[in-house]
Amino acid sequence: MRKIEGMDITVKDILKTLSDESVDFVEMIDDDDKCAFDFINDLLSYYENEYKINFENLSNLQPISEDDDNYSFSSIQNYYSEYYSGQTLYDYREYMEQLVEKRCPICDCSFAYSQVTLDHILPKSKFPFLSITPINLVPTCYNCNMRKNDGIPSKVLNPYFHGFSPFDYLTIIIRINVEKPFESTIDINFADLNVVPQEQVMYIRENIDLYKLRQKYLDLTNIAFLKLMDEFQQVIHLNSDVYSITELKGYFLCLDNYVDSEGYKFIDESYLRHLCILKINENTEFLTCLAKHLNILVNYSDRLADSIKNLEAKVQEELINHRANCLELIKGVLPLILFISIYELKNSYLELIDFRGVFQSEQMVFNFRPEGKYSELINSHKSFNVNESLLLSIVKPENKAGTEIVIPLSNGNFCILLIEGSFDINTSQIEELDATINKILKL
Repeated sequence: MRKIEGMDITVKDILKTLSDESVDFVEMIDDDDKCAFDFINDLLSYYENEYKINFENLSNLQPISEDDDNYSFSSIQNYYSEYYSGQTLYDYREYMEQLVEKRCPICDCSFAYSQVTLDHILPKSKFPFLSITPINLVPTCYNCNMRKNDGIPSKVLNPYFHGFSPFDYLTIIIRINVEKPFESTIDINFADLNVVPQEQVMYIRENIDLYKLRQKYLDLTNIAFLKLMDEFQQVIHLNSDVYSITELKGYFLCLDNYVDSEGYKFIDESYLRHLCILKINENTEFLTCLAKHLNILVNYSDRLADSIKNLEAKVQEELINHRANCLELIKGVLPLILFISIYELKNSYLELIDFRGVFQSEQMVFNFRPEGKYSELINSHKSFNVNESLLLSIVKPENKAGTEIVIPLSNGNFCILLIEGSFDINTSQIEELDATINKILKL
């Protein structure tokens, strides 16, 4: 909901225009009866003033009942139609539409693609004395108006007074299709918010549900996601390569055409696409599925199995008694190796002792501190492989390394191999590799 600035039309302005230009209105109040006009003016101005005073508690305003002494004047709601095209109050309507920048302030859709309505924030069926009051009339798209209908939430939000960004309270979820990641879909749920007062969270959620914004954004976001994935496939198919998670992140960032700016962010296709890209790039599971799907033709598992056998045969052929030759041998025989290294664990960080690969300039390659699950795996002193890690993200060539294999050595050091592309490596292969590499690097 976007806050609207600049509403300065009063109900007195509306009544003055009606009295000057609407014959029906003049006949209703009797042209000669100035007291009747003044009474209506005062009555509607009173309710308008109450509205402004109580804008934070509009839900507490009492609807007009038939027992009200002034109920006979509720027919004023019939003059709401004067806001229609060609009618007496149409210029005011155009002014209101300009205030909202030709976009629905509730959902942000452009009025170029939707029928424009004037939504009664407090419904005219229950509040007839507010039926033509500008502060209660907000230009919205047809869908938002119809979805809300005559609903009154526990806390009424009016764009002339309130504003919030829906995606501060909503979160995008990728429903991953593991077998066919390109056919994954988007879901939208309420975000778990602990830093925002829960009362505020509850009433904003209620207003999001009132206008059924989750469903609207769900449909639009899935369209944006589908288009994004189609474009991604077109870019990927221009290359014949194996892919890492970091590399895929880079491709998605290149497809992000959103220009961020200060202030309110219009929720359009570009913004929803931007949110999808942010969510994709933080979702390791989805990126892993995507990379493995793209790399499936490489058949790395079979290549690795054959290479391990070749490596074992090489060890039998000749005695290799220098670590540099050992590393060169492993790198040359195993497939798609970009970087092979020996690290020593010193207290809480790993220090690089030796490596083979391209020139490395990032200082963290030489000394890095394991964290989280990676640290637990290191301390377990067992072989493992991961598809995302600190080393994978910083070792040159950038973005190419997608699989890391860590082999603990008998002397307490670690042999770490970085492989081009993201792949699954089964436990038995890791165990075979562990045994072979330890045999080669036993110094």
